[in-house]
Amino acid sequence: MPLACLVIPALSFACEVAERPALAAAAVALTDESRARVLERSERAASLGVWQGMPLRKATALCPGLIVLEQRPALVARIAAHLVEAIASISPIVEEGEPGVFMPIFTGLKRSIPGWGW
Repeated sequence: MPLACLVIPALSFACEVAERPALAAAAVALTDESRARVLERSERAASLGVWQGMPLRKATALCPGLIVLEQRPALVARIAAHLVEAIASISPIVEEGEPGVFMPIFTGLKRSIPGWGW
């Protein structure tokens, strides 16, 4: 069964940047609902020593200018649905794995995809 896998690392953070592109260059941390730990962080925050799983209190002490955002599950679900729709334009069967993992199945696909040599 021909299968592909599209992985978008840090999907929640990618969704925030899609809505607010200026965040891409800033030191940003995405926190869990309890605001206790860093779930995801920008490259800038990582370069300043902020890591995933770090207690938020430690992250803000380490990086005083850190922009802290709460995870927005509805935003992630909406953007994930748009991604599934886009992938479905080339494969009618799309399975979703964990957040940020999409697997189109190409079995029975009759049209060719340019550059793929099918």
